Amino acid sequence: MRHYYLLLSLLGVLLSPLSIVAQTIQDGVLSDCSELSGRYEVPDEVTRIADNAFFTASVTEVVIGKNVREIGNSAFQYCTKLERITFATGSKLQLIGDDAFSDCPKLTDIVLPEGLQRMGVRTFWLNESLKQITLPTTLDTLPKYCFQGCTSLRKMTLPEGMKVIAENAFSGCENLMVVKLPTTLDSIATKAFYKNLGLFTLSIPEGVRSIADSAFMRCENLETVTLPASLERVGAKLFRRCPELTTISVASGSKHFTSREGILYSSDLKTLYEVPAKFKSEDYKVPAETETIYHYAFYECPDVQGITIPQTIQRIGIAALVNNGMRQFTFPGNDKYWLANGSLYYKATTKDGEQTVFMAHPSEAEGEAIVTYGTSYVSDYALAGCHKISSLRLPSTLLGMGAFVLSDCKELKDIFSYAIEPPTLSEESLMFLDLPSVRLHVYPEAMQKYMNAPYWQLILHGDDLTGEEPRAIATPELQTRQLSWSYQQDGTLQLKSQSAVTMQVTLYSTEGASLATLELPPHATAQLILPTAGVYLLRSTSALSSSVERIVI
Repeated sequence: MRHYYLLLSLLGVLLSPLSIVAQTIQDGVLSDCSELSGRYEVPDEVTRIADNAFFTASVTEVVIGKNVREIGNSAFQYCTKLERITFATGSKLQLIGDDAFSDCPKLTDIVLPEGLQRMGVRTFWLNESLKQITLPTTLDTLPKYCFQGCTSLRKMTLPEGMKVIAENAFSGCENLMVVKLPTTLDSIATKAFYKNLGLFTLSIPEGVRSIADSAFMRCENLETVTLPASLERVGAKLFRRCPELTTISVASGSKHFTSREGILYSSDLKTLYEVPAKFKSEDYKVPAETETIYHYAFYECPDVQGITIPQTIQRIGIAALVNNGMRQFTFPGNDKYWLANGSLYYKATTKDGEQTVFMAHPSEAEGEAIVTYGTSYVSDYALAGCHKISSLRLPSTLLGMGAFVLSDCKELKDIFSYAIEPPTLSEESLMFLDLPSVRLHVYPEAMQKYMNAPYWQLILHGDDLTGEEPRAIATPELQTRQLSWSYQQDGTLQLKSQSAVTMQVTLYSTEGASLATLELPPHATAQLILPTAGVYLLRSTSALSSSVERIVI
């Protein structure tokens, strides 16, 4: 029996070192450490920790030897018991690979050594206990998704020398309250600070030249922002889904941007970039100098009830005027944009020629929304946030619909489509629409096509459309000029109606000022006196259509 216990003891002595030193070191590369547990010191002979070296290991503490120059991809990923990483004095570390320390839920703090030049994507991804990290001044880029989901981070100081904060770097750091940005910072990428709920005020330091789309999206408690004079470029809706934002300020001396009533403009007012969510206006009048309203500019602005657009407008971005509190658009129209049935349209130039595009409908409009005959496309987000419309009529000329077109149309019950061939939908066209509550109405001969068409088959179908398209959305008059004109030697403009209904005719200056208005009965003629020779806009509106022509005299 004594010999039996002695044998067991000997086996224990022989086996226990194997569990402690389960590893491979070859040509300075450390690998095969997944069976290790407890505390581990990387030997000085190691110059590289291999990809997946400690993957899922049960180590609780690791000391990285001074001669390690590179930590490979996923080297410590899923080390669920790892609490502490330290680097030996004189560390020569230069590179950390992708996912190197991701999914280490017990890691609380780490000091990265000076000399580190690059980190891979998702370096500390989903480390929910990480509270403190020190970054070296030799690191110039914070990589994509670096600290995504690090919910215990409350304060962060980025070192002088850092130039780039990459995409989603601090995404989901919900408790991050203080971020100190360095004066060397040059650019902030898209969604870099996505859903940082602890940020209340934000001041971007001088030196930053570029901030990308949605960089601070869903910073839901952010109230004020100051942008630096050095800023040269911004993306669309930097502060999308920031419901408490009251003002966007710009530091004095900026050559590229200015703030007007808390709204972000280009310094010359030619571009309106972004309106803070808390901005209030019964009828916001866009400055006459403005030529461009940027993508998502008024998106998620519930207290903007109306907008007056100047005649000079040349470009209106996607979703610029939707999903807000607007009851109506006021706009005399021009040769590129116009209103019909209260909705905004524009003329797009495509490989197939000019196409009419339905662009936006007032979010607070009630009842039926009508897409006019002749329209080829409904653009992205065109009816997003129209939570009071009950029905939608689509013309036979419609070829397709973009993404998120009917997002949050809570009361929509009926869609009437007069096209025999189903308009093309994308995967996202019907996103955020309560499909079980909506019924699609088509002609009997088209029903089978809709039932087989991508995404249309998701809607309950009916074959109850009969007769021709209603004149409200389809009439041959809309395919021809309803008003003709000629300039007379006495300085008058001779007008002739080609419409079967009464129309209102208004003459505008190119600055948007109304110069004369008259009602023109069906097939009647009339005259307008022109103040001087020059350029004018002539708008004709009837129950059937609306059009704008540029007149050069």
